[in-house]
Amino acid sequence: MNELNVKEIACETAYEFVDYLRLSKDHWGDLRSSTPSWLFRGQRNSDLRILPSLFRPFNPSDLLFNLKEDVIRKLKERISNSRRFHNTKIDYIINQKSGYRPPHLFDCVIYYFLEKKLLHDFISSAESNAFEIPDLDELFFNDPIFCDEDHFNKLLEGSIPKAIDNMEIPEKIEYLKKSGHRVNAYIGLAQHHGISTRLVDMTYNSLTAAFFATYNFQPDLVNENGKIVVWAINKHIFSPLVRADLDRIPPFQNNNTRLASYQLYQLPRNKNVYLHRQEGLFIYPEYPYDYYFEKGDFPSFENYLNVLNRDSTYMEYCVKKITLPYNQVFTLLQILEKEGVTKVKMMPTLDNVVETLKNKWRWEAWSNKEK
Repeated sequence: MNELNVKEIACETAYEFVDYLRLSKDHWGDLRSSTPSWLFRGQRNSDLRILPSLFRPFNPSDLLFNLKEDVIRKLKERISNSRRFHNTKIDYIINQKSGYRPPHLFDCVIYYFLEKKLLHDFISSAESNAFEIPDLDELFFNDPIFCDEDHFNKLLEGSIPKAIDNMEIPEKIEYLKKSGHRVNAYIGLAQHHGISTRLVDMTYNSLTAAFFATYNFQPDLVNENGKIVVWAINKHIFSPLVRADLDRIPPFQNNNTRLASYQLYQLPRNKNVYLHRQEGLFIYPEYPYDYYFEKGDFPSFENYLNVLNRDSTYMEYCVKKITLPYNQVFTLLQILEKEGVTKVKMMPTLDNVVETLKNKWRWEAWSNKEK
């Protein structure tokens, strides 16, 4: 990230870290303003990219890795059984045996189906157990990705070599692109309850971000040479003026700069206690599948910053990286507890009362061993 000219505030102590993060400090804006100007995100590892969990690399031990493999298997079965593709060698569709197809198409379709499966399973299970789901209508249950063969075929038409069926490749598969731009309230709900989606959690509260930077941090990491981080991002980055500026930047690598762009998404908090307590909102890549078509990877927030980095003003005034060494995390947790920033305050349930106590006891036991 150094090449992006992001300003790093390297704090040496937990007290310095918390003091810098306090929203009453001048560097966060005028005290008289009632509208928050900054968003915050805490991460355990200062070197990790800001990327939606759905689009992060999977390890073979990850649950999502197995789900992705299951999606691939089902896709192969459906392609083999499809009337549309029954005369087409599956290698041409799946293994990129032809130069006629758009690059990365099948990988893109895999993620498209994986995203739909995760949301569909979460919402179907929640709805069948009488939980209220916002913005849900019959369109979700009739989504053609699950039941319509014609839609499925059109998703994959771009993978058929012209030499086989002499058809034109639909330009970047408009069906896939359009579905890639939709963000609904139920996606935010799924994200907030642990489903991997295209959203990235943010908060208006800097100390809440500090808490999540330490979330599930284990005592045995304290002696490792690493840093936690709180990213601070000014909302100006997402303003229409900045987006208009992007359109005036010359395209990079034969691609429109907008493909890397991220946008804000905020759910009403009146019916979501967790979101209310955490002062939460989200950012998300606007064109993840378009970007994947061109690059073979999903856009991280750093890719968006890389575009903005063409104007150093944005980076100097709109992005900060506040870091703290691992050996200060225990002290930070003690400070946050005194400030009332704990898991049970963020997620008020009796189960989390117990989880908060267990975490406190775990750190106390570690502290006693260190003495």
